[in-house]
Amino acid sequence: MRCACVDIPELRLQIIKRREQTDTSIPLAVIEEDRPSAQVLELNAAAREAGLRTGLSYTLAQSLLPELHAHTVAETEIAQCSSDIRDCLYAFSPGVEAWERMQGVFWLDTQGTGRLWSSPRAWAYEVYSALEACGYGARITLGFSRFGTFVMARTMKERVGIRVADTADEEQRAVDHAPVACLPLSLRSRQRLRKLGITSIQAFLSLPASDVSARFDRSACELYSFARKETPVPVQNHIPEAPVTTRINLPDLTDSGQVMRLLEDPLQQLVLSVMNRGLLVRSVELTLHDEHDGRHHTELIPSVPSCDVKMLVKLIRMRLEADSIGSRLEQAVLLLQTVRSDSRTQDLFDEGAEPGTQRAVAFALIRAEFGNASVRRIALQDSHLPEEKFSFPYAHDATHIPLPASGYIDQSTAGPVRRVFLEPVPCDPHELFSSAKILLGPVRYAPRWWIGGSGRTYYILGHGEIPEYWCFSDGLSWWLQGLVQ
Repeated sequence: MRCACVDIPELRLQIIKRREQTDTSIPLAVIEEDRPSAQVLELNAAAREAGLRTGLSYTLAQSLLPELHAHTVAETEIAQCSSDIRDCLYAFSPGVEAWERMQGVFWLDTQGTGRLWSSPRAWAYEVYSALEACGYGARITLGFSRFGTFVMARTMKERVGIRVADTADEEQRAVDHAPVACLPLSLRSRQRLRKLGITSIQAFLSLPASDVSARFDRSACELYSFARKETPVPVQNHIPEAPVTTRINLPDLTDSGQVMRLLEDPLQQLVLSVMNRGLLVRSVELTLHDEHDGRHHTELIPSVPSCDVKMLVKLIRMRLEADSIGSRLEQAVLLLQTVRSDSRTQDLFDEGAEPGTQRAVAFALIRAEFGNASVRRIALQDSHLPEEKFSFPYAHDATHIPLPASGYIDQSTAGPVRRVFLEPVPCDPHELFSSAKILLGPVRYAPRWWIGGSGRTYYILGHGEIPEYWCFSDGLSWWLQGLVQ
């Protein structure tokens, strides 16, 4: 066993039952807002047996069942109950992950529990009993992956209980035969799957990733990616990631060196508090207040999240030296954005840098001196237009910086290479064709024909047999798409 899933079914309804102490025989509904047209979110067994279904308006549901009782649950109350459930689960596992996509779903790391309980079922029974004592009914499943245990919990015949998969193959069979309706998909995605005839999770996961991204919304794509790639990912333990901040009074300073000397000690104390919490510094935000009530805000991002005070001081010093201070400064505010550390033990002595570390540090120094927008990366896009097949987003950390190519291709033997411009450049066809001849074309291309997009006719021009220009006509004007080298 690797992990367990704890599903608190109909969490809002269980919160109301604990809060109101209502009789289970009374039809009960949870509505999104306290108004007649509010949607019904959850129903108890008595309301379902009377024929009501979720998704109805409260007015319609009450007209069908006059004795229906409706309540609302605030998000703050749900958050507090989720926190209480997490604290209860920490007594049985040091690793507890709450799923942000669906309220009431938690994963627990079961590794090491075999030394304290006689069997996984005995451990699950103790968890079930503890939640029941707190007033929550739960479905608990044990398996080998987060997605697999979640599907097993959502497809249990009983509303509460325990289910165990003894082997990974048994868990996979349960996932393959599970209906896709058990997944937290939007109504639009459910309707589209129904039109495609896809009723099982196995059929949904067998779709190509490109088709899923083109046909479904972002939520369905994220769920698809989670199901396909999450197998080696362990339970992500919950660690608070609150920013750490302090204020430093500056005696009307205008020199960056003097400002830096006053910032070093408070920065070291902040980093020490971050280390004591088991976190790492993701970025440093520095705000300087001058005598004219002006604010100078900047953000420094190290190559990787760390607690290296010397590197953070160096980044701040470079930014202060690059940005001239025009007026006297009265106050500085340091704010550290933190992230949780990985599971690896931080070595006291780093015997060797990992591949790419020096490159990532160099990029961090460039960002510190010239700004965070100075380093960008190339990202390929799924588009029919050549100028939209790539973009240049910011590269704020080392994980965004691509690794160098494994091999080198000699350009002299690679053949013609098309250099695509960021945007097509308008050109004069008479001047273009008078100095070059057609080497390839016409090639007809109709991008976005499904929305009435205009077609393009492409040509490659050059002198002699050497190609030089890649251009096209859209029927009205001529454009230079790029160069051919």
